[in-house]
This record gives sequence, structure tokens and C-alpha cells, in this order.
Amino acid sequence: MSTSRNSQEQTTDKLPWLGLLALSMAGFICTMMETVPAGLLSQISDGLNVSNAYAG
Repeated sequence: MSTSRNSQEQTTDKLPWLGLLALSMAGFICTMMETVPAGLLSQISDGLNVSNAYAG
């Protein structure tokens, strides 16, 4: 009985690394999709020959 309890405790103590990696990559990609265009806004507006407000 104690061996089955020990094996159950060992499996529940592990972190779900694959799920955490997937969530962190999704968060990183979503953040980058929002911040990169804002950082390049002046270059985008210059390339399109429009104002910064119109490009934004």
C-alpha cells in the first residue's frame, strides 16, 4: 500500500512543463504581436507616406 501511495505522490509533485512552456510561448508571441508594430510605427508611416496617427 505504501508503494502505490509513494508513486502517486511522485507523479503529482511534478510540474507540467509542456503546458507551462506552451502558455509562456503563447504569451510571448501575443505580447510581441502587440509591441513590435508600436515600436515600428514611425517607419511604417514613412514607408506608406502617411501620418503616424493614420498609420496607427
